[in-house]
Amino acid sequence: MKILISSLILAIIFIGCEKEPSNIDLSEQIKLTTDKPSYNKIDSIQLFLENSSGSDIIVGLRCNEYLEIFFQDIENDNWSADKYFWYMLLGCPTFPDTIQANSIFTYSMPAEVFDTVGTFRLLVPCYVLDMDSMITVVSNTLEVN
Repeated sequence: MKILISSLILAIIFIGCEKEPSNIDLSEQIKLTTDKPSYNKIDSIQLFLENSSGSDIIVGLRCNEYLEIFFQDIENDNWSADKYFWYMLLGCPTFPDTIQANSIFTYSMPAEVFDTVGTFRLLVPCYVLDMDSMITVVSNTLEVN
C-alpha cells in the first residue's frame, strides 16, 4: 500500500498540472558534472548535481537506490537518442528525492555500467518545484575506455 501511495504521489508531482513555461534559463543554475573527463571500466564515476537555482528540485531514485539517469553516445557525429542503464528496466517503483536549493547532490556509479567504451553524456530529469516544470540536466562529455 505504501508503494502504491508513493507511486501515486510521484505521478502527481511529475505528471501533474504544468504551468506556462517561463523564460528563465536554469542551465547555469542547475549543473551536472563528473569528477573527471575520462574513466577506465574499473573506475567509479562521481556525479555532482549542483542546484544553485534557489528552488528545491526533485530527482527520482529507482528502487529508492539508483538515480534515474539516461545517457547518450556519439553516433555518426551526433548525440544518440536517450539510452537506459540496466537498472531503469527494473520493475520497482521510483521514489522522489529532494535536492535542497543551493546544495550539491553527489552520486557514485561504476563506469562498467556502460556496456561499451566511447564518448558519453549523462541526462538527469529534474522537477523544479518553484517553476512547477520538468527540465533535463545534461552533463559534461565523458570518455569510458
